[in-house]
Amino acid sequence: MGTNFYFYNTKTQNKTHICKISCGWKVLFQANKDIGTMEDLFYFYFQNKEETIIKDEYDQEYTLSEFLVRISEHNKREGKSHIGTGCGAYEADLGTEFTEFEFS
Repeated sequence: MGTNFYFYNTKTQNKTHICKISCGWKVLFQANKDIGTMEDLFYFYFQNKEETIIKDEYDQEYTLSEFLVRISEHNKREGKSHIGTGCGAYEADLGTEFTEFEFS
């Protein structure tokens, strides 16, 4: 069981999968054509912040600060790495894990 997070565009109604938090695992971020590191994620957010909201799959909204605290608190706990599990995960900046494979 886990929780997915998205950038939700208020103008186009499109959503971009950011990551999934799952008990017992490190946070896994979704890489795409624009985002492959945390630096990219921040850049994407700040370039689009006027029309972008961070939401989880239950429609709970988060500020960027609240989202980062949630991610940080989760990764402080002991969790398994996705690297080497066959999901294409790689270590990115700030010790985060990303994959280009689609997941939910």
